[in-house]
Amino acid sequence: MPDDSLLVPAPVTTNLVPGAGLRRFAATRASDGAYAFVSVPCGHPFEVRLEALGGRTIRAWWFDPRTGEARPADEFPKAERRRFVPPTPGELVDWVLVLDDAARGFPPPGRRPRG
Repeated sequence: MPDDSLLVPAPVTTNLVPGAGLRRFAATRASDGAYAFVSVPCGHPFEVRLEALGGRTIRAWWFDPRTGEARPADEFPKAERRRFVPPTPGELVDWVLVLDDAARGFPPPGRRPRG
C-alpha cells in the first residue's frame, strides 16, 4: 500500500522543492510490515521511518530498475529512522530501496523464492 509517511521530509535548502517533480520520492509497504519499497529518483541522501516495518532486523537492498539487478545495502537492527545514500550520486539515476524484515528470508529483489 502507498505510504509516503515512511519518508522523512528533507529541509528546504534551495529554491527547489525537495520531493517534487523529477525529485519526487515515493514509498509503499506491505500492510503487515514485511517489506517496504522506496522509489529514489536521484542520488541524494534521505531518511526513512522504520516503525511501520515488522521484525527486529531489517535487510536493505538497492534494486536497479535499469538492469533488474539488486545489490545488498546493509542489515541492521530496526531503529526509529535510518539515513540512506543511493549508490549513484547525481540526478535522474533511479534506484529502488527495498527494506525487508530479515526474519522473513525474502530472496534478493527481482529473484523468485525457492521452492
